[in-house]
Amino acid sequence: MEKVYVIFSGQYSDWNVHGFFNNKDEAMKYCAFKNKSKEDSWDEYYVKEIDQIFADVKNIKLCYYHEIVFDYKNKNFVMRDEPDRFDYYIGESKPIHLLQNMRYNWIAIKVNANDRNHAEKIAQDIVGQLLYSSVELGSMDKALIKSGFVNKCQ
Repeated sequence: MEKVYVIFSGQYSDWNVHGFFNNKDEAMKYCAFKNKSKEDSWDEYYVKEIDQIFADVKNIKLCYYHEIVFDYKNKNFVMRDEPDRFDYYIGESKPIHLLQNMRYNWIAIKVNANDRNHAEKIAQDIVGQLLYSSVELGSMDKALIKSGFVNKCQ
C-alpha cells in the first residue's frame, strides 16, 4: 500500500494540517525548513505517515444540500452571496428546511440541488411565496408559521 506523509503542527486539540508529500524525505525537509525559526516546540511542524486510501467511488451519486441565507431589510429579503454554504452526502434527499432568526432579521432555506444557481432559484421562489403570504396574512411571522417548515433560532 502506498504511503502519504502528512505535515502537521500543534498538539492535543490545537493542531493543524498543512499538506502532504508522497516522499518521506521531502516531507521531513519541509518540516525542518519550517521549524528553522521556531523557538517553541508547541507549534513545530512534524510528519505522520498514513496509508493512501484507494476506493472506487465513481458510481456513488453525491447529493448537495445548499443553505441560502436572506437578510430581511426594508420589508424585503436580500440574498447573501455565500456560494460555498452547502453540505454534501449520499442517500435519500433531505427535506426543504427553513430556519428563521428574527432577532437578527434573517432566514435560511436549505434545499437539495445539484448546483448553487438551481438551489438559489428554489429558495427565491420560497421567499416570494412567503412575501406574498405575509401580505395576505398581515405579517411575516404568520406567513412563516403557515409555511409549515420553520424552526426558530434565537
